[in-house]
Amino acid sequence: MLNKEKNSYLTSNLLTESPEYLSTKESHSRSESSSSIQEEKSSLNELNNFANSFIKNNQRTKISPFIINRKENLPCFVLDLYEKNGSIQLISKENKLYILKIEKITIEDNYKELYEKGKRNNIKNVKIPKKEIPEISFWYKRYYYYSKYDNGIKMDYESWYSVTPESIAKYISLLTRGKIIIDGFCGSGGNVIQFSKYGKKVYAIDIDENKINICKNNCNVYQCDNNIEFILDNFLNVKNKIKGDFVFLSPPWGGIKYKDSNVYSISKLMHPNILDIIRVSLNIGKYILFYLPRNLDLNELIDLVSFVKNEIEIDSGNKLCFDIKILISNKKIKCLLIIFGFDIRDVISDDDIKKFLCFHYNKVNDENLKYIIYFIKLIGYYKFFKNELEYRLNVSKGPNINYLIKYFMINILTDQEKLKIKAHYMLKHLKNKQNVKKR
Repeated sequence: MLNKEKNSYLTSNLLTESPEYLSTKESHSRSESSSSIQEEKSSLNELNNFANSFIKNNQRTKISPFIINRKENLPCFVLDLYEKNGSIQLISKENKLYILKIEKITIEDNYKELYEKGKRNNIKNVKIPKKEIPEISFWYKRYYYYSKYDNGIKMDYESWYSVTPESIAKYISLLTRGKIIIDGFCGSGGNVIQFSKYGKKVYAIDIDENKINICKNNCNVYQCDNNIEFILDNFLNVKNKIKGDFVFLSPPWGGIKYKDSNVYSISKLMHPNILDIIRVSLNIGKYILFYLPRNLDLNELIDLVSFVKNEIEIDSGNKLCFDIKILISNKKIKCLLIIFGFDIRDVISDDDIKKFLCFHYNKVNDENLKYIIYFIKLIGYYKFFKNELEYRLNVSKGPNINYLIKYFMINILTDQEKLKIKAHYMLKHLKNKQNVKKR
């Protein structure tokens, strides 16, 4: 980030200025002289030219947005990104723009109680099937995976380390409530059961006949198999055969040793091929939910997605958006849930914008927030975030939301956009006057 002195020519009360200020480059408050207007325009234009020059000169250098600096055995680079840069990120790859929205989600569950129950029941009543599980700790967590484990739940060796815990599976299913869900790698059915409870219809796919039989058994235990269609096939073969709203993907992560690596490579460790998985998913569903390890290499994910960008574009503007949820249970990060394929309007809420602004700027309050949100929506999310990032990196040492908006008014917005903002401001001003008269 460039180290610049605060620009004295920027005023801090833009949002309380008269509406005449907001129309064109020449429109300022009455107290400003024409000479100061020209000086201000000239200064901002110089800074804007410098910013464009800086960005142009640095395009050749590939600077990774995700800096790996954790020394822990189980890093979470998404958490690093969230803590350092806030909940919304803009990433540029292959001349395409990608917006990432990051959320920390704490799953409420009684993990400790279920774990202790697993240990107690093991001592008194149950013989440990040592040859059927990778480690004893998985056996103790059986009620965490399936609360109805004692009612006849079945699991094979691989299921013990690949099943989604019941509380997390329930959270994911609530995101897809009332929709058609395709589970491309259903395994023992941890997610299928919850999708069945809250979804309209579920396609449960697996290439392993034994897993399909186990999944059917476990769905019967939970009495939720009425809206499930089981498909014994390779997920890559279902292209053009079924259609759904959400495609849930939890492919094998490469075995129990995946967490021994500081950086999880989905291209090297995940099978089948990740590009083929994405292509098929986009053919049969509208949105993709990826259930992935916490030490995922996000750079690699975005690089891989860029290869199929033409298949992922939602409209005509290359507007792929990532909604990344860091799922936490028992005060530990269990996994990442990455959702993409959404239109940006469905992902970023007014509350997200407020969090983003409060993280990066001062003087953001409820009084001016509605106006700023309208301002951002009118500009368009991609145009706003792209220019906001350039402004923050290259123009201002101490970012202030009022300075930012003034920068947009003078350098970024078209005359039509300025007129819309002026009309919105004047209408609001008129309503305030009417309310005062009524009182």
